[in-house]
Amino acid sequence: MMAGDPYFPYVSPLLHFDGQNGSTSFTDSSGSPKSISAVGNARISTAQSAFGGASAYFDGSGDGLSIPFSSDLSLQGVDFVVEGLARYNGSSGYQTLIDFRGSAAYTASWGAFLDIANRSFGIYDGTVNSTVLYTATNSIPPPGNWFSWCVEKVGTTTLIYIGGAVAASGSTWVPPATHSSGVRIGINQADSDAFNGYMDELRITKGVARYADNYTPSSVAFADSASVEVESFISVPGILGVSQAVAYLPVSSLSQSGHILGSVVSLALVIVTGKQIGRASCRERGASPV
Repeated sequence: MMAGDPYFPYVSPLLHFDGQNGSTSFTDSSGSPKSISAVGNARISTAQSAFGGASAYFDGSGDGLSIPFSSDLSLQGVDFVVEGLARYNGSSGYQTLIDFRGSAAYTASWGAFLDIANRSFGIYDGTVNSTVLYTATNSIPPPGNWFSWCVEKVGTTTLIYIGGAVAASGSTWVPPATHSSGVRIGINQADSDAFNGYMDELRITKGVARYADNYTPSSVAFADSASVEVESFISVPGILGVSQAVAYLPVSSLSQSGHILGSVVSLALVIVTGKQIGRASCRERGASPV
């Protein structure tokens, strides 16, 4: 079973891009789900995927996704992480990954894009009409290859990670607020610079820096809950003695550090093949047995 995400309460949206081939329905799996609308011919495709057997496909001609504005999408003045996986097509032009200007004027906010000819990743800030952070030439792989990308704000520092390494960083940019028209994925605010290819797994984490210059791309799909790994101690006198097992418990109420509130979860009965055989208790990993 997949381990949980201790930062899950800070996540929205969380897009796995799973579903039936050709579907135009996109689900936000975060704890504060957003409405996701397809623009143009954006759709689910099973032709390519990093995880889950499907991804979002954009044909590079007016396709994208639109998310209405909400306060938790505005990343001004806080630590944050915006990350995903992409597999682009093409050999020239610019392609939008995510745009916080929504459908407003180009001066409204900021966005992240790919410079295909130079195989670079950039952050454009419309409020200063400038690309404020740019990776080196050939920092993203050639077309037709999946790669992980990540933009993280840690205090006054902004980092761009590509495939597990810091590709660019800066300490002078202050991200402007997200525009009230919302967020777009795969297309910019002017319905241009459209992404051509596939995206899989997109996640925004607001209010916390996950990596702080120590980024390792996930080898599995992003977690859907704040589950916490625990150790279970089962005592069945005269039958099994004392044994240990590892389980994952979904926890809906967490402290900000990701620990179980109250530390110990007691289970009244253990049922095996329909019969009561003893009592059990679960403790948070690292705590004392009960």
